[in-house]
Amino acid sequence: MPSLLVGHRYPTTPSLHYSSLESLVGASYTVPVALLAHLSFLKGEDMSTAIPLPLTFTMSVMLALSSPVFAQSFPPVVKQKVEAAQKQVKTIGMEEYRKLVENPGTALIVDVREPHEYAAGHVPGVINIPRGLLESKIWSHVGFPADTEMDRPIVLQCQSGKRASLAAQSLQGLGFTQTTAVVMNLDDWQKAGHPFTK
Repeated sequence: MPSLLVGHRYPTTPSLHYSSLESLVGASYTVPVALLAHLSFLKGEDMSTAIPLPLTFTMSVMLALSSPVFAQSFPPVVKQKVEAAQKQVKTIGMEEYRKLVENPGTALIVDVREPHEYAAGHVPGVINIPRGLLESKIWSHVGFPADTEMDRPIVLQCQSGKRASLAAQSLQGLGFTQTTAVVMNLDDWQKAGHPFTK
């Protein structure tokens, strides 16, 4: 079986050149770091050791990268779970969210993204509780233990609405009666000129 050696400089051909890989992969795909390390020879980079890679394996990887299935960052079951959650919770879009941000009243608005995402930019006036910590961290914001406000309006926002929908469903499971998920793209929020701060 023919193989390719990492570290060996191969002639530039359309089928092996790194730019061809980039055209197959596209900017929207995420390529694992380990795979890029194995394929770094395509850019003509020197490697300290020569690792044989079967040609059939390399070509299979390149073809796999071009498939629509690889382009998805999660399996279909995740989409199904999010859609199921959105049927069980109240959802709002960008315009309703804008009105809530301007006049929240008693609503607690929670950004459930990770802290580094929040630090990179967020909607002013919202608090950050990552989705993975929500069930344990929400209580200090709703009066627990003295006077827990299980009926306080809680609005959950993330980057696109997926995490917010799952978070709203989770809070409902804990007994909160007024949870709302914001289903919108946060990038679109910024492009529309709505409040956003760092």
